[in-house]
Amino acid sequence: MTAPPLPPPRGPEAPPPADANSAKQLVQEILTARLARELALSDEQTVIMLKRFTEYRAQLEAFRKERQELTKALRASIAAKEPESQIETRLKALAELDGKVVEYKRSLYDSASEGLTVAQRAKLYVFLSDFENDMRKLIQKAREQAGQRSLNRWAGPPPDGGPPHSAQPPRGIRNRQGPPGMMPPPEPPNNPPQ
Repeated sequence: MTAPPLPPPRGPEAPPPADANSAKQLVQEILTARLARELALSDEQTVIMLKRFTEYRAQLEAFRKERQELTKALRASIAAKEPESQIETRLKALAELDGKVVEYKRSLYDSASEGLTVAQRAKLYVFLSDFENDMRKLIQKAREQAGQRSLNRWAGPPPDGGPPHSAQPPRGIRNRQGPPGMMPPPEPPNNPPQ
């Protein structure tokens, strides 16, 4: 008999959910397939490009985490009304990191475009900016749809004495439902007169 599986770890050291990794993998596969098709890359060029983009993604993730920490520290300094010299130090660190990210993206283009024809390099340059914008739009649309779905859910009865939840049905509908958890009685069928 086998033991039941352990629950996944929680907290800051917990790995991202499997669906987050699969989403990143899916984006990577879409990027590679579109890039190979639009640039008419050979199999060898596609493998090299994929390797460079995988390394690039890992470094950008490290930059993103560092930026998140610097931004959090800057916000805390502002909120705590620390001396301007400390705020300026944090601001400069954040701005320098942003400069590194821009330079790193430029170096990716330079690295990825090695061995490509002029037309392929031009397509790559346009593709990278278009793909990034497409992904931003897709993520924004997904967030909007998720937000609309959450607004359509009723969060349950309000806490005792508390204000109603924002996603609760209007008062008239709530009053017809009876106690929390009960559904309104079904509408009687219209019996035609005999």
